[in-house]
Amino acid sequence: MPNLVDQWNQMMSTRRTFIKQGGLTAGGLATATALGAAVMPAGAGSYSAPVAAVLPAGRNIYPAPGAADGIKISKMFVEPLSIEMEPFPIALGAMTHLDNAFVRIVLENGIEGYGEAAPIMTISGENQQTILGTINSCREFIIGQDINNYRAISYTLKSAFWAQATARCAIEMALLDAYTKTLNIPFSRFLGGTETRVETDYTIAIVPAEQAKKEAIQLAAEGFRVIKTKVGVSLKEDVDRILAIRDGAPDCGILIDANQGYSPKTALRFINEVVNHDIYPVMFEQPVHKNDLAGMKYVRDNTEILVGA
Repeated sequence: MPNLVDQWNQMMSTRRTFIKQGGLTAGGLATATALGAAVMPAGAGSYSAPVAAVLPAGRNIYPAPGAADGIKISKMFVEPLSIEMEPFPIALGAMTHLDNAFVRIVLENGIEGYGEAAPIMTISGENQQTILGTINSCREFIIGQDINNYRAISYTLKSAFWAQATARCAIEMALLDAYTKTLNIPFSRFLGGTETRVETDYTIAIVPAEQAKKEAIQLAAEGFRVIKTKVGVSLKEDVDRILAIRDGAPDCGILIDANQGYSPKTALRFINEVVNHDIYPVMFEQPVHKNDLAGMKYVRDNTEILVGA
């Protein structure tokens, strides 16, 4: 069993290989890594190294015999996907456009798998340019791989790009899309699910209470059973918005997302105020900064409402 030093050296060797093959400069990738690491707790990415670094090249650690056996990945493409949108105010600022990346993997039998990366710099530390650079640097490694080895591919990418979670997500999405298509099954069945329908919520931005109420009335009429709303800027205005949504859609559940906008004490004041009005949200999402684990625990330990990170 390799020791930790050997594992680290092997991981960094893999990383340098990706840089060289993809034409991505070491400085460019270092910048991308620094951006990602800056928004992660210290050591958060290192846990992946011992697992991935000891994998023999190309080994399928969880074989899944079937129609996908022996089918190679012949091509991989990535392109920017930028979309203008109506201003959508959240605690991190108003979103006016999406700068995503679209990934397409082509198998030798012509089957294609699709994935998308949706980076937000203030959350994942990635942007469209770092996403494109990371994915392009993986191309030579991925082409020629057996699609049946999707797990081993994912583990290897994680060992080399621990801070680029959004980029890896897009690749894994495309891998699994292609893999399940070769098996001729929907992805939901691959996950073991039996549902044929997926229920979603609808998000109301940080808007005045009157507008939130109008939107809630409309959403309830359209059949939505859960309404999500953004908070995290003004405690009073946030509470007023929640009350307005409850008035407009009294039979709907409410999911609250602060997008890291509160301090721990303010988050607790807010959720207690909401509960004092006999409103029990489905979940309180990202109440504090994502690296403030102690603050997250403080909120969780002092409210009966489910807290999500």
